[in-house]
Amino acid sequence: MVKPVYIALGAIPVIAALLISVPLIIKNEIPTSAANYTDEIEIEYTKHQLKKISNGITERIGAQKTEILYIKNDGEMKYSVTEQGYLKPDVRSH
Repeated sequence: MVKPVYIALGAIPVIAALLISVPLIIKNEIPTSAANYTDEIEIEYTKHQLKKISNGITERIGAQKTEILYIKNDGEMKYSVTEQGYLKPDVRSH
């Protein structure tokens, strides 16, 4: 027969998990403290075209072409391309 102490000790993690998960499941909106109008946001999107280089026993992976897109909070955008290790001129927009 199971002692009541073991049941009580086993119930503590279950109660803690419920206290943490129930507010996360019920609340479906973003809290106002998560995003303010004064926040600075930058998005960086990177795309790599990779190639496997085999030298007999060893292998390595190198980037043939890398494309990077930066978008800043004020709407400024910068697009840069690196191909075969050489950086091409950046494209900027606002």
